[in-house]
Amino acid sequence: MVQIDSEKINIRPANKGDYDIIIELCDERFGDGYIDKSELDRWIKYPDLFLALDYDGEFVGYVCILPSTPESVCADMKLPLDQVKAECEGKKVVRCRSAVLRKKFESMGFMRLLWEKVFENARQLGYGISYCPAWKYDGFVPMDHLLTKLGFEPIAEKQMLWYDEETYTCVLCNGRCKCPAVIYRYNIS
Repeated sequence: MVQIDSEKINIRPANKGDYDIIIELCDERFGDGYIDKSELDRWIKYPDLFLALDYDGEFVGYVCILPSTPESVCADMKLPLDQVKAECEGKKVVRCRSAVLRKKFESMGFMRLLWEKVFENARQLGYGISYCPAWKYDGFVPMDHLLTKLGFEPIAEKQMLWYDEETYTCVLCNGRCKCPAVIYRYNIS
């Protein structure tokens, strides 16, 4: 593992100057049409929940969690409403929207730092529970190790969760996304 100089790490709210690199990064890692500037305009309204990380002045990646409701979580993740309402028990909800690093910065601990900071912020803002859909391919969830280390627990597997996003061309499917997802839950408080 590469030695990281913690003094060169800057975790900060993402800003409009990051849009082009975020879109390029998402196109490369997830596929064309995964995100656009209008979606980023919605995310940027939550500066404590949409964080970027720079290392030695270079953009590394970002994480975004957004305020949600049990109803929205159920619609987005195809979960039963009664189950989600029971899990939430009146807690404020956030939904993990997206997280990615530039490939050359993977496996260096940066994603963990971003997740820890965004959930520290969410806790301070009074959020109590988070749901996160994670991409699964070739029988493997790349984020599983990190999510479970952070305290997330897998609660469901869903087929073709992103298929209805007609403008998104999955990098693996070369068309509409047929990839499965694993849904994780995390008690923030």
